[in-house]
Amino acid sequence: MRSVVFFGLLVVLFLFALLLMPKEEVERVVAGDSLLRGVHIIRYGAEGIRWEAEVEEARVTDTSGIARLKGVSLFYPAWSFRVEGEMGSYALTTGSLNLTGRIMAVGPDIRLTASEVSYDAQQRRLLLRGTLRVEGKRFIATADRGEILDTDIVRMYGNVRTVFRGT
Repeated sequence: MRSVVFFGLLVVLFLFALLLMPKEEVERVVAGDSLLRGVHIIRYGAEGIRWEAEVEEARVTDTSGIARLKGVSLFYPAWSFRVEGEMGSYALTTGSLNLTGRIMAVGPDIRLTASEVSYDAQQRRLLLRGTLRVEGKRFIATADRGEILDTDIVRMYGNVRTVFRGT
């Protein structure tokens, strides 16, 4: 009888331990990787801050020079423009950035969505790919891709469609 009670107690403890285990598999960090959470990145240029980023998670491999990002929010002070993306990568040596997933960007009087956004730090150009949608106070425009240079101009290419609203 004691052995049955003891065995029953072990089963109950085992089931209790299973309940306490995390439901999601924990991602393993490989040797040589660095995992950072709650990261704030500031990219400076000759004129001051080029852009700032808040990143939920960044994984850096020693050999790649690339940080893999999750939950990214960028702010470009020169344009008063904010870009948010689900995932991306950041080249540590060049400052170039690529975001994928649902991308949303908001600036003064404009809202933009795309599937992929890349920032080329050398050319200081924001490239937009995927289903691109730009919405202003009195217009909506869609295209396959676009770019924003060091100005307030959004250039759109491929299957461009625009609807203008009256005042």
